[in-house]
Amino acid sequence: MILSAEDLSKRTLLKLERLREKHAEIYTIIAPPRSCSTALARVFWEHSEVGYYCHEPFDAVYHNNSGLETAGKALRNPLNVLPFGEEADVRGNALVVKEMTFQVGKHFRNLASAATRPLIFLLRDPRFCIASRMRHLRKGGQDPHFPLFESGWAALSSQVSQCKLASIPYVLLDSTEMRNHPEAVLNPLFERLGLTFSSDLLRWKAASSLRLGSLDGEQDQWYEHVLRSQGLQPESRTPRQAVSFPTRNGFRKHVLQSLEIYHALRNDDQMITTGSGQ
Repeated sequence: MILSAEDLSKRTLLKLERLREKHAEIYTIIAPPRSCSTALARVFWEHSEVGYYCHEPFDAVYHNNSGLETAGKALRNPLNVLPFGEEADVRGNALVVKEMTFQVGKHFRNLASAATRPLIFLLRDPRFCIASRMRHLRKGGQDPHFPLFESGWAALSSQVSQCKLASIPYVLLDSTEMRNHPEAVLNPLFERLGLTFSSDLLRWKAASSLRLGSLDGEQDQWYEHVLRSQGLQPESRTPRQAVSFPTRNGFRKHVLQSLEIYHALRNDDQMITTGSGQ
């Protein structure tokens, strides 16, 4: 029997919902690329309630046109983070899922349905994000002028709007604030998620030998820095000017549009800022 896209989506959705039976909690981080979302995931790895991590389950769905079952399989077979997190006599079985806005795309509602706590949308000034993506593509010998959709900002705007329309709980935070004022941002975030926060979560063991993603090593260079790190590091740079981005194929215009989305989301009533915990 050949399943329609709608039937396949429903079947995969049911399998995602079964994750709730396997894991006490499912925390989901969704962000545009190069927003420091893996660093945020590393904070969760250190928590005694978290035992598993699923890294970008929809990457092969987007990049390799794999079926939705590929994402379902990744979610059902997450990484056991115990060797990489804090030592604890008792370790919880909560699952942390991290995904890129553009990769999950039209399947966003499927992924959101599995979360047991508010979705976590992570922001970063798009001039940082887009410049970093261009730099890594160039480093890998690829065209740095990537398809504009892959900046992830249009998808992010759409997904937050979907949350509002469907009353899906969510929270937003800025990675630069998180890195420069981690306790002021992460303490209220963890409170929203029903987790205790400790400054001990901000330090971890390097995991240089770990490979993330399901694209056979194609993404190794993207995570080299965060896997070598031993804790959250402050953001000391300033973003480049929008006028320094190329005009080719509307690239600079897209940077400016992404900045508009970023500033609008910074004013969202679900945004956690450095003053949220006060």
